[in-house]
Amino acid sequence: MKTIKIKVLKFEELKPEVQKKVIENNRYFNVEDSDWDKWILEEETENLNKKGFENAVIHYSGFYSQGDGACFTANVNIMKVLKHLKLLSKCKNICKKSITIKIIKSSSMYHHENTMDIDYFDYEDIKILKEYELISEQILQYAKNKAIKIYNNLEKSYCDLISDEQIKESLIINEYDFLEDGTRWI
Repeated sequence: MKTIKIKVLKFEELKPEVQKKVIENNRYFNVEDSDWDKWILEEETENLNKKGFENAVIHYSGFYSQGDGACFTANVNIMKVLKHLKLLSKCKNICKKSITIKIIKSSSMYHHENTMDIDYFDYEDIKILKEYELISEQILQYAKNKAIKIYNNLEKSYCDLISDEQIKESLIINEYDFLEDGTRWI
């Protein structure tokens, strides 16, 4: 029988150049789990609800490719949104009626703010239509700005999670062992 001894090291014990290699080889370690974004999406959905975008569903794709971004669909609580936009006084007729306005997504395969649109359910009341025309672009722009902020928050978190510091910290916290060449010992 033959016995082989293998020297295993903690991340901190590796040579600096090997540490760099290990970090690079594990660059996406913190984001490979599909739930890294869950808390951000939950927080952003809650924020949208507070601003009047109810039952929001956030879609995004990222990062660093054409078409990347964030968008959402939602029912618009017209009173809340108009209050945030300081437009309540200009929309007395809409506020009196039960008008349904939604933020919708185009059928595009992309997920960014320019795939968002606004829709309302048919009203023949000319006063409501005039008020709707007055505010629809402002509501849509407000929603698009929210989508841009959501994407920026997701991107910031993603970049933080793939940073050298975060990868190093994760490897240390998880107490992984490595061979001298940086290969993870299992």
